[in-house]
Amino acid sequence: MTDGDALLRAVIDSPDDDTPRLVYADWLEDHGQSERAEFIRLQVEVARAEADGRDYNEVYALRMRAVELQKAHKADWLAGVCRWKRTSCFFERGFVGEVWCSVKSFVDHGAALLDAAPVRTVGLRRLADSNLIGLDRAPHFRRVRRLKLFRGELRHYMLGGLLNRVSVAHLRGLAVAEFVVDGTSAGWHARFAADAAHIAQTPDLAELEELDLSACGVGDAGGRALAESRYLRRLRRLTLRWNPMSELVVALLRDRFGDRLQV
Repeated sequence: MTDGDALLRAVIDSPDDDTPRLVYADWLEDHGQSERAEFIRLQVEVARAEADGRDYNEVYALRMRAVELQKAHKADWLAGVCRWKRTSCFFERGFVGEVWCSVKSFVDHGAALLDAAPVRTVGLRRLADSNLIGLDRAPHFRRVRRLKLFRGELRHYMLGGLLNRVSVAHLRGLAVAEFVVDGTSAGWHARFAADAAHIAQTPDLAELEELDLSACGVGDAGGRALAESRYLRRLRRLTLRWNPMSELVVALLRDRFGDRLQV
């Protein structure tokens, strides 16, 4: 293992820590990869600015320079990470931090993917009961900290089957988002109520820190279940935007989660 390999391994082993990323950037600078080093430093600085609540315009030039570098070098920088068909990779703080792929691709190749980059978020596509359950036979699934699913691909009770039969205690973030809001359809407002209740009643999700159910159709029943959950005590952010609910249920949610609630 070379010094560069060891430094990259430190980044992968500590994905939340900026220090190994900046140390690796210094090594890249010393070994003729100045633009890759610059990109890492820029994205780390932008992420810190966002966390500190600094004005968007204050770091606009940094963002634009990072975009310029990514456009010029993305293919080279992804060559050792996104090697599988129909896999989409996104940079966070200078490295691939989020990946979207089919469940089969993740089961087959996820271990190599997680070994190649500090991936914190995995989005799964082509969902089916059989392949979601298959995640339990993929030991590397337990290394995933944030899971994203597209609600449009989740058939009724599919999420419940996943939570019942696959260990998800390792998750710190869960997002089940919808991109098309159709408030005119019969039953739309409550179409995800049972799934939201299942999330609220799953002991394995007791360590969850972020939950995003934007535009899913949680409805009053789902909202009430979340407000009364015995397990969602560690949530730092609960996002329920574009989920029509009564004022009473929103009040219950605010009583429970305070400013951690986003509606």
